[in-house]
Amino acid sequence: MKRLGIILVIILLTASLSGCIGNSHEETQTPPSPSTTSTTGASHTSTSSTERPINDIEGAKSSLESVKQFTYELKTALSMNISLQTSGISQNSSIKLIVLEKGYLDFESKEAWINTTTVSLPDNVSVSLTQVVKGGKTYIKTNLGILNVSNEENPVWEYNAVSLARKYLQQVPLESESGEELKITYILDREDVKGLATPYIAIDNGTGIEVKKGRITFFFRDGSLSEVEIEYILVTRTPIEDPVLGSGEIIQEVEGRSTIKITSFNKKVEVSPPT
Repeated sequence: MKRLGIILVIILLTASLSGCIGNSHEETQTPPSPSTTSTTGASHTSTSSTERPINDIEGAKSSLESVKQFTYELKTALSMNISLQTSGISQNSSIKLIVLEKGYLDFESKEAWINTTTVSLPDNVSVSLTQVVKGGKTYIKTNLGILNVSNEENPVWEYNAVSLARKYLQQVPLESESGEELKITYILDREDVKGLATPYIAIDNGTGIEVKKGRITFFFRDGSLSEVEIEYILVTRTPIEDPVLGSGEIIQEVEGRSTIKITSFNKKVEVSPPT
């Protein structure tokens, strides 16, 4: 079994190749210059789940039906405490990942590009990549060239701001606030927490995943989705069998926080495979 130091490298590389991150410094398609919607200065009226502003939520749901394309900016911060426990050794380490991402998704043509920079702390290792979805294929490119071309369905179509809003707005929220903006919070499904978090962490088929917390909050302003906030906590346990260290497990305690800002709607951008 690989030692803990190699596992830390795998975590960063796994994040880099997940398709959820890319490189804002790569030469790639650039969206139109959108304006970012401010979500400050609003006066709110709190409501419970049973007293939610039905008309506002219904209006928010309707606004999502017309979304054909959108661009966004994402920032994710992950803190991971990693422990290697065997009969022969006990070793602990911590790592933080900062993910900065810009992306474009086109639901009509099933095309997308995602540019991301991921930095691991405290070693300050940076990984940058561009992901392009075109013609049913996913292309992943770094400064070393195209690393992968896949024909599999890309999870980006399920785990993006608009698709998550469309899903959760069909449910009864945990809480909501209405005023100049509409703020709606839900408990994240266990499978969605796994889908959002596992691209950033090292797991295999034998890994057990315990979700301790998951929340997602949608902000609507001027009748449109403007921002999404996601937070979760989970613990993974991966059994190991090492001829030197013996039996044991690797435990990862992961806490993640993401903010996604929508920067434009329904502005079509040409997407081309990387060369």
